[in-house]
Amino acid sequence: MQVLYQYWFEYLRLSPSYELARLHRTGKLSALDRQRLPKDFDQVLRVFDDFGNLQQKLFKPWWINTGLALMGTPTKRPSPKSISKLTSNKEVKSVLENVEKYIRNDWAETGEPDTLLIAVPLNIKRSRLITEITQILSNSISNKPTQSKAQYQLIQKKTHLQTLKIGIKTLWLRALHNESELWRIGAEAQVSKTYSNEVDPKATKKTTLTSQARQTLTIVTSRALLNANMVAENAARGIFPSNAKHPYAVKFNADEFHQVLAKQTAWAKREKAKYR
Repeated sequence: MQVLYQYWFEYLRLSPSYELARLHRTGKLSALDRQRLPKDFDQVLRVFDDFGNLQQKLFKPWWINTGLALMGTPTKRPSPKSISKLTSNKEVKSVLENVEKYIRNDWAETGEPDTLLIAVPLNIKRSRLITEITQILSNSISNKPTQSKAQYQLIQKKTHLQTLKIGIKTLWLRALHNESELWRIGAEAQVSKTYSNEVDPKATKKTTLTSQARQTLTIVTSRALLNANMVAENAARGIFPSNAKHPYAVKFNADEFHQVLAKQTAWAKREKAKYR
């Protein structure tokens, strides 16, 4: 299910309304931008204030620090785990590093549930060990597991992931190649199982043999872009995944997002370099 939340994250980054909210909150909204503000801009701003500026976020840290609290759903089911074995010849530092790693990764990814850290000596009888651990657990475990109510929920958990994938790729390619013909975008994004493979998106010459495929791809790609834009615009209003026509949806501007993606890609490259 986490993949759906990641798609939500990605569609928000390509939502025209959400981008206007980012510009507004960062004080960069132009006079022309103000003319494009949707009538329900207050709703978009509320979503933006919850999700944040995603143009300068990587999904995993955002999910751990922000997404989990918003969605109320852990990425992994909590389960017991052996963290480290303490022996006389093992440095305490490495044990502490393992504990810190568990807290930073596994514990965070399961929504930071109440967790008991137990020291289990391994040189005593199994029967005594089980008895004593059982007693510790009975004194600590609550029979009523807490479950936070999600502020944002998926409107449908079962959806066609391939459609979401094609949609985000189509928007991305349209912005990346903002002056390219639609049939080229469609061929590269694989919007049609039938026609996308009949043409070369990088072809320098157009032939009569590919005329029908190019015409069809242009129509299908245009439809895919409209559909994906609507998914992004609904996402900006806390509704995902949905391609239902929204009355206040802002039109996707390839030139605008060409610049947005250029800055986003440069930032992500610098950020990822820190972890190498």
